[in-house]
Amino acid sequence: MPKYPIRPVNALIAGYSYLRSSLTGNPEILGMPVTISTELTNYCNLGCPECINGSGQMTRDRGFMEPGLFEKIIDELHPYLLNINLYFQGEPMLHPDLFSFLAKTGGMNTVISTNGHYLNEENAEAIVHSGLTKLIVSLDGVLKLFMKQRSDHLRR
Repeated sequence: MPKYPIRPVNALIAGYSYLRSSLTGNPEILGMPVTISTELTNYCNLGCPECINGSGQMTRDRGFMEPGLFEKIIDELHPYLLNINLYFQGEPMLHPDLFSFLAKTGGMNTVISTNGHYLNEENAEAIVHSGLTKLIVSLDGVLKLFMKQRSDHLRR
């Protein structure tokens, strides 16, 4: 265990590096990342028309992050990270190991964004006890999908 608080010191070093690079135009990266975003899955249960995933425009393979890869990322970066986002182009609540991933992110701000489809009583209870810092429930895609389906129905 380090004898000094590694996260705040790393944040200062990374912040200094960013400012220095911005002012001088000479990119120099110091420190370790203070925040990362991971994509637990790029599967989604909706077909939102404005989303690259839901509209069918995503060309990369679909899949789930392996727990071993996530563990390796956390083991290497946990001492430095202030924040981790567990979402990108998919619905993180579709990942069967979501709550084991949340258990490994203790000590840092952890954020997931969901379309809310899987927020039932059991999952809500697990989220409350998971240590999750922020839960974003995005309804815009669901509303646009509903409006599109309604419009299609009215045209018939």
